[in-house]
Amino acid sequence: MILFVDDDIRPTNLYIRELTLRGYDVVQMLDATTGYDYVVRHASTINLIIADIMMPPGSRYEDSDVDAGISSGIALCFDIKRRYSSIDILVLTNIADRGLLAPLADLRRIRVYRKQDLMPYELPSVVEEILAGGEREH
Repeated sequence: MILFVDDDIRPTNLYIRELTLRGYDVVQMLDATTGYDYVVRHASTINLIIADIMMPPGSRYEDSDVDAGISSGIALCFDIKRRYSSIDILVLTNIADRGLLAPLADLRRIRVYRKQDLMPYELPSVVEEILAGGEREH
């Protein structure tokens, strides 16, 4: 199962549609807190997490230093990796600022793509590669 954590419903639905057409089960959460809570409850069934960086923080992250949601996804990735290091994460974001994304470089089993560089029809191939164990630098 793939967990997709992104509040941008319209474009996310295009990505989810492509994944479901390829036979993947996908669950979507709309903020960092509900995404994290879902992982805690269902970690053993999650094969991959796809997460945006800029999204509502939700109650878990509202008091954190997430710049009013600009970096909620980064906090989410760190929390997930601390507790579930073996779960692969694909970050799919519109953020171009490499400085903001730099903290993710220290995490293993994570890839970062800009949405404009990964069209919905291309996502299933990237997912297949990740699930097959093809780790590479982002």
